[in-house]
Amino acid sequence: MTKATPNILFFHVDNLGFGELSCYSGGPFRGATTSRIDAFAREGLRLTNYCPESQCTPTRSAFLTGRHAVRSGTHSVPLGAAKGWGLVAWERTIADLLDEAGYACAAYGKWHVGEGLGRWPTDKGFQE
Repeated sequence: MTKATPNILFFHVDNLGFGELSCYSGGPFRGATTSRIDAFAREGLRLTNYCPESQCTPTRSAFLTGRHAVRSGTHSVPLGAAKGWGLVAWERTIADLLDEAGYACAAYGKWHVGEGLGRWPTDKGFQE
């Protein structure tokens, strides 16, 4: 990676409203100041239009693949979560593309877009 290549840090938080963070006019008005997140917003690129789906699985799938979740078979949250559901092996993610560009990618926290052989984050371009 060169010095001109930016670091990318994307927070995807379930059930977080637009006005919850200080950098989006919330924070103390909603009960808590978010100074560390605000520092990320000041130093980087702050996105102001993000349209999630009504459930977490389709939103995560659409972000990761750049495709409508229904096209990836992840249009809803699977109840009972049987093994072998989620993004299929041939589905390419943003992490696959970033990995090819020389980035090291990590996913921390909730995955919820697949379970089982070939469907974990480390199968989808994330090294960690």
